[in-house]
Amino acid sequence: MEDGTCIQAETSIEIDKNLEPQKGHGKEIRSKMHIAGYVYKPLEENKCEVTYISQIDPQGNVGKLANKGEKKVAQRIEVMRQIAKDHHL
Repeated sequence: MEDGTCIQAETSIEIDKNLEPQKGHGKEIRSKMHIAGYVYKPLEENKCEVTYISQIDPQGNVGKLANKGEKKVAQRIEVMRQIAKDHHL
């Protein structure tokens, strides 16, 4: 966008139901992410605001999904922070 704001969009993919579960994953219930994404808005030099938005059907236990989702978002933001630092952005 003209002000430097960037948007990243994501969605779920269909997985072959005949695949064996990965080791250690047991019989997890997978959620369906209809759409999700990040909005990165520049503020001042070396600072930006990151907003995460999602529309998810948990298809099961909301507590586990919410906890797992929060951790993943935090991990992604930390990775983005490290990339920006490494590249002097």
